[in-house]
Amino acid sequence: MQRLHWMTVIVLLLLNQCLFIQAQSKYHRVRRGETLWSISRRYQVSVSNLLNTNSQLSQGKLREGQRIRIPKSRILKSKIHSSYTVRKGDTVWSIARRFSLSVRELTRLNKLSSRSLKAGETLILPRKRYRTSKVKERNDIKEREYHRSIRLSWPVKGRVIEDYGRKDHLFNGGITIQSYKRKVYSTLAGKVIFVGRIRGYGLTIMIEHKDGLISIYSSKQLVTRVQLGKRLRRGEVIAVRKEGYRNMNLLYQVWWNNTLVNPRDYLK
Repeated sequence: MQRLHWMTVIVLLLLNQCLFIQAQSKYHRVRRGETLWSISRRYQVSVSNLLNTNSQLSQGKLREGQRIRIPKSRILKSKIHSSYTVRKGDTVWSIARRFSLSVRELTRLNKLSSRSLKAGETLILPRKRYRTSKVKERNDIKEREYHRSIRLSWPVKGRVIEDYGRKDHLFNGGITIQSYKRKVYSTLAGKVIFVGRIRGYGLTIMIEHKDGLISIYSSKQLVTRVQLGKRLRRGEVIAVRKEGYRNMNLLYQVWWNNTLVNPRDYLK
C-alpha cells in the first residue's frame, strides 16, 4: 500500500510539471497513383511537413510501396498554457484574433511550418484573459470581410469553358480556362509545394499562399518553369504551353483551409 501511495504521488507530481506529449508516429505505404498532395489531404497534414519529416522525399518523388512517416504535432502542456481544438473553417488569423494574440505569436508557440490548419488539431495558447464573445463575433465578421478582400489574379487570359460546381451528376472542383496564350502565372505570392504529373490532369503545380489558401494549376499542354520549394511573387511565370499546341485547357482550383472553394469568389 505504501509503495502504491508513493507511485500515486510521483504521477501527480509529473502531471503538475510542464510535459511534452508526442503522439505515436504513423506510417503510410505508398499506393499506385498516389501523390504527396493526396497523402497530405488524407492525413490532414501539409505537404511541407511531409517533406520535412521524410528526408528521402526531398525531390518530391514517390514510388509504389515506399514507406513514409506521417508527422504528428508535438503538443506542449503546462500550468501557464491552455489549449484550443481547431474547428472547420478556423484560420491562424481568426484564432489569433479570438484570443488576443498576434499571428506571429501563435505561429511561433505552436511551431507551425505553414498557416494551414486541420480540424481537430490542438493548438497551445498562453493562459490569459480572453476577449468577450461580442468581440469574438466582431472578429469573425472581420475575418469574413478579410477573405472577401483577397483578390487573385487570373492565371491566364482566356475563356472559361467549365465553371465551378456540379453539372450532369459531375462535380468540377475548379474552373477550366481555354486560352491561346503561352504562359501561366502565379495568382498570388506564395511557395511551390508540389510539381508533378497526375494521371488524368497532366502537369500539376500547387502553390501555398498565406492564411490557408492554396492555388492549383493543371493542364496536359504545359511544361513547368518552377521547382519544388520556390517562392513566387504574384504574376510570376510558373509554366508555359508545350511546343506543337495552339491552345491549352487549364484547370484552376483554389483551396481554403482544406476545402475547395469557387475561384471566381477570389479572382479580380
